[in-house]
Amino acid sequence: MSSRHNLPRIMTLLLVCFPMATTLAGGEVSFLGAYNSGDYGTGVDSDSQSYTLRYVSGDAFQFRVELPMLRVRSTYGVLQTGFGSTPLDEDHHGGPMGGHGTGHGGGGMKLDEDPVIDSPWNTGIGDLRVSASKRLMGGGVKLFRLDAGLELKVPSADEEQNLGTGEWDTRVALSGAYRFWSATGFGGLGYNSLGDPEWVELKDVLDAHIGIESDPLAGGRVTLSGWIEGREEVVEGVGSHAAIGVGLQGTGRWRWRGALVAGLSAAAQDYSLVFGVSYGLSPKAWNKGLYR
Repeated sequence: MSSRHNLPRIMTLLLVCFPMATTLAGGEVSFLGAYNSGDYGTGVDSDSQSYTLRYVSGDAFQFRVELPMLRVRSTYGVLQTGFGSTPLDEDHHGGPMGGHGTGHGGGGMKLDEDPVIDSPWNTGIGDLRVSASKRLMGGGVKLFRLDAGLELKVPSADEEQNLGTGEWDTRVALSGAYRFWSATGFGGLGYNSLGDPEWVELKDVLDAHIGIESDPLAGGRVTLSGWIEGREEVVEGVGSHAAIGVGLQGTGRWRWRGALVAGLSAAAQDYSLVFGVSYGLSPKAWNKGLYR
C-alpha cells in the first residue's frame, strides 16, 4: 500500500483513538472473534476470520469504534465491505489483481478459467468503523426508544489483498426498541452509501433487521435473542442478502456473548459463528450489531 494511502488512514486512527482513550473508564470494551464460511452463490468456498476490538460509550448519545484483524481465504470470490464478505459476480472474480473482467477498470477472474480453489489465506488489518447515535425519543422508564445514527467505514484495510475496498462507506440509520412483558422487540433500517473501487461498481443499498431479546434468564445471568436481517443486492447479478441469527449474552460487569447466524439466500454466508467477552458498563443498543 502506498504512503499516499497510509497517511490519511493513520491520521484518522489517531483522531479516533484519542477521544476513545480519554473516555475509556465510562464505556464498554469488547473483544469479538468470528468465523464465516460459505460459497455466497459463487460456487467457490470462501472462509474468513475476524478478531475485533470494540469500544462503546454513552446512552442518550452513543459513540462506538471498532477495528478488526482479518484472515480471509479465496478472496477472488468475495469482497470485504462494511457489511463483511460480499459476493462478486463472475466478471470480477480475482478482485483488483485479476485481468479478465469487464467491469470498471478491468479486473476479475472467471470461474471457467479454473482458479485455484485451495488458495492461501490473506491476513491484515480490516476497515475501521466509527459510529455515533442520538436518542430521539423514549428511553429511561419508557417502554420504547428510537435512535438515529451515522456510521463511517474508514478504508484502513489493504485493498490489494482484497481485505477491503479502499473506499469510504457511510450508513445512516434508525433503530428502535419496544418493551413487552418479558421481552424487548427491536429493529432497525439503514441506508448505505458504498464507495466504488476502480474495478467494480457497488450499489447504494437499504438494510433492515428485526428481532426480540428476552429478559434475563437462569437466575438473571443470561439473555437470549433472535433476529432476521436482510439487505439489497450490493453487486449487480449476485442477489440480495438474508440471514437469521440467535445469540446469548451474559450479564454483569464481565460479560460473554455468542451467536450463530445462518444464511437464507445464496448471497449470504452459509453460517457465521461469533464469540466475545466484554467489560464495563453495558450501553443499550438494541440491534443485532452487538454480535457482529
